[in-house]
Parts: sequence; C-alpha cells; structure tokens
Amino acid sequence: MIWKVIIVVIVGFSLGYILSRPLKPESGVRESNLTSAPTPVQPDQKQSSGLPIPADGKNVIFYGFNYIFKGNVNKFDKKGDIYKLELTQVQPTIPVFDLNDRTVVVKVIGRNQSPATLDDIIKGSRISVAAFYDVRTKSWKTNRIFVFENTSENNSQ
Repeated sequence: MIWKVIIVVIVGFSLGYILSRPLKPESGVRESNLTSAPTPVQPDQKQSSGLPIPADGKNVIFYGFNYIFKGNVNKFDKKGDIYKLELTQVQPTIPVFDLNDRTVVVKVIGRNQSPATLDDIIKGSRISVAAFYDVRTKSWKTNRIFVFENTSENNSQ
C-alpha cells in the first residue's frame, strides 16, 4: 500500500514539474506536452464552411471526407490497368470506384480478416468500400475494399 502512495506522489510531482516548464520562445509550445487539447479557432482567423481549420490554409495540402459504402457488387470490369467497381444503387449518388493492383482488399469471414486480391471481388459479393472524397479536386480515392464471405452470421447483418 505504501508503494502505491509513493508512486502516486512521484508521478504527481513529475507531472507538476513537466507542466510548469517554460514555453520554448521560438515555437510557443511547452517542451513536454502531456495533453493535446484542441486549440480553439480565434475570432480573427479565417474559417471555411465552419471547419475547425481553414481549408485554404498554407499548411493544408488537401481536405475532404472519408466515407464507407456498403452494398453488393453490381458491376466489376477491367478497363486497361483500372478496375471499375459499381455497387447496386440504393442511392443514386454513390460513385463508380476506380481500383488498381495496389488497392488494399481484405476478406472478412465472421470476425476474422485476411488479405485478399481483386480476384475475390465478384458480381453479387457483399462488400464495404472505404473511400476518401477530396473536396478541392472533386475526386474519389478508394482506400480499402472489404469482401464479406457468405456465412450465416454475415447474412443476418
């Protein structure tokens, strides 16, 4: 019991010392920062569409949104080096996804995942597509495809 008290006291003094260290003059950041609380946007900062960081800032290379689409494969065709993947349309705005040999494909069987290839994607397969929409270029980048193996557990979801 006494060791627990000693450890708590030592940790408390250590945190107090680290947090009381002066700021580095060149960066305005503590030398050791244990927390990373979000910095509020100042009123004089330019905001874009209510985003926490201005989208046209000098440090912003691109910005967009991550989406995960689920559905069944309606079409899967190869055009040159690019594969075109179309889901059965439940909503008319779902894009046709461009895939290539570097696209990460994962096979999901129950709760297990294993690496897969584009050959595991066939018409009618139940899949999820993780894609990123770049707002500036108005284009999609497919990050990952999850192919769900036909099991009774998957069919009930």
